[in-house]
Amino acid sequence: MLIGNCSIFAIEFKLDKEYGEAWLYGKLCFWINNQRIGDYDLGTSLRDVLFELKYIVSDNGNRNHKELYLLSKEELYYRLNSVLYGYEASEFEKEALDDTWARFNATIPIDVFCGWKIFVVENVDKTRVIAKNDDSEILELIMLSKEFNDVINCFYLELNKLYDSEIEKGMHNKK
Repeated sequence: MLIGNCSIFAIEFKLDKEYGEAWLYGKLCFWINNQRIGDYDLGTSLRDVLFELKYIVSDNGNRNHKELYLLSKEELYYRLNSVLYGYEASEFEKEALDDTWARFNATIPIDVFCGWKIFVVENVDKTRVIAKNDDSEILELIMLSKEFNDVINCFYLELNKLYDSEIEKGMHNKK
């Protein structure tokens, strides 16, 4: 299933034939500017994705930060990556803690996205998505905030529906 528009921002996923009931084994990737983000063919537990997505969805509408939004993509990536993933102290740590920069992190820590970092910052009604793999240049997308939030929310609702259905089936099978 494809949610969104690959030429802007989309999420592609599919359950495996043998999806392991509530584990929801399947395939997943993001699309940013027609470029695939993640190893779709590797596969993963979409249940684990669902559990991580709740944090990303809960930050919808709470990613506004004019100063960060206006930075170059390189500086934006550097600041967020150094604070959220850095192994050494960052000059931005106090500001990041005070202003809860974790809300800009849209990385899903699963095998499919191994090496990828995805950050999302908004300014008024625009969203900047910055993505980088260990081996790639920084990808950047600017779009309406509603577009990003709608795709993420729709994906979350779809996965949640699948998961709830499998949990309910499991409960009926125990009776």
